[in-house]
Amino acid sequence: MGAFTVYRRARKNGSRPFYVQYTNPETGLQCNALSINKLFWLLGGSRNETVHRKAVAWEVAYKALQAGIVCSKKFETKAEAKIPFAEYVVKFWDFDKSDYIKRRNKEKPNSITKGTAEKEKKLFERYAIPLLPKGIKLSQVKGSDMERIRDSLFGLDVSNSTINKVLQALRSPLKEAYRLGYIGANIGEQIRNATPTPRETGILTPEEIAKVFSYLHKTVKPNTYDRMFYLAFSLAVTTGMREGEIRALKVSDISFKGDSAFIHVSRSFSDTDGYKVTKGKRSRTTVTDAELGHEILSFAEKNPWANDYCFWSTDNKEKPIGGRFFLDHFKEALNAIGINEEERKKRNLKFHSLRGNFATAISSKATETTIKQVVGHSSIMTTERYYLHEDFNELVRLNQARRETIRIPENNNRKERERDG
Repeated sequence: MGAFTVYRRARKNGSRPFYVQYTNPETGLQCNALSINKLFWLLGGSRNETVHRKAVAWEVAYKALQAGIVCSKKFETKAEAKIPFAEYVVKFWDFDKSDYIKRRNKEKPNSITKGTAEKEKKLFERYAIPLLPKGIKLSQVKGSDMERIRDSLFGLDVSNSTINKVLQALRSPLKEAYRLGYIGANIGEQIRNATPTPRETGILTPEEIAKVFSYLHKTVKPNTYDRMFYLAFSLAVTTGMREGEIRALKVSDISFKGDSAFIHVSRSFSDTDGYKVTKGKRSRTTVTDAELGHEILSFAEKNPWANDYCFWSTDNKEKPIGGRFFLDHFKEALNAIGINEEERKKRNLKFHSLRGNFATAISSKATETTIKQVVGHSSIMTTERYYLHEDFNELVRLNQARRETIRIPENNNRKERERDG
């Protein structure tokens, strides 16, 4: 419902109060005429005041529209408007049943993954449903209901970031309901985010990175399965690859030139969604030491499934190694160098922190364009461009610059692999 008409209506007592009639632009249906004086009162004005000027009446009508104060049985002719609001939102975020998700993914593949939909649904069920008026239907939802939920969330022991995620889980379904004419006001647009207070992901110091390398190199031998974490750690801290991208890496993604290994990053893997495009939805090429690349390929030869995965699972030929493997080994390594669980949480250290270490190491040593492309935060250049000679040279220079801050232990060489493997 977007358009409305404000007019006077003559009464038997001689007064001519203002009324408003809203029209749904999607269906052409009109709601019953509403008293401007009553809307003024519902918006918080005094019961004893009367609106006499048309400009004020128009402003009241507009504010009532934005607040979702709309009446109307005629707007409830669509069956969807009559279902419970909670049921509507849960179905909206059901990956397998949602028409909205299916349409979005047809328009732009992987716009909404199964994992994303599941997170939105859980946020709504955990935080919003308990705060909704009992039994409220979709057509009955008003802006004031959403504002009450927002205010109530501030009383819970959750971050502003979580509050905003809950509000987004409400905002999208409401916007779609308005677009389809199930509700009469664009309530989704009215929901205000909380001031974000993001907790920055911490990073390790160069000294701590060196200690982890030393610990892993001494305790994890090349011919053991746990060596996989050493390889993943080395790859993350020297290329900035995300955990899911490392899990999805295949033998065919690695090529060499001189003492550099070029990693083609075109997919990611999550336990919920399986293989999918990278977070930025663009392929890219990054670079690390050739010696690390050769060891990764050497380790991949031990893959019992012959499925081209570099980081393979011991019990499932359809999937790569589980994400829990990285997390558990990361915590173990930190604890070994003196960073206990309490400090890890306080500093917000996680496997993803290694991506931050890489970005920090190269931040002052390469062009902005190269950094954005290699880290995967921009689509300024396509991956194909990196297969030009001059761009390979730029990646080689970046790899050399990274070594000034983050260096893989020199004794991690082919002779040792051949001796121990």
